[in-house]
Amino acid sequence: MDGFGKARVMRHDRPMLVAHVNNEPLLDHSTHNPVSCSVATKSGYLLEDTKRSAAVHDDGRHDMHLHACVRGD
Repeated sequence: MDGFGKARVMRHDRPMLVAHVNNEPLLDHSTHNPVSCSVATKSGYLLEDTKRSAAVHDDGRHDMHLHACVRGD
């Protein structure tokens, strides 16, 4: 890999994307999925940003939460 790896994690019927950028794990999920947000937060991923209309799902465009787990947090 070139320092950027992806793994899809399924939680209920909505996917979460886990990526590594500069060896720091990032996770994003639809704001329509509060369960994914809870799982990310309880797993140590802090909510960093909301990406507006960043993903297209079957029911239209969704805002996406971006979580990060940075060494030292």
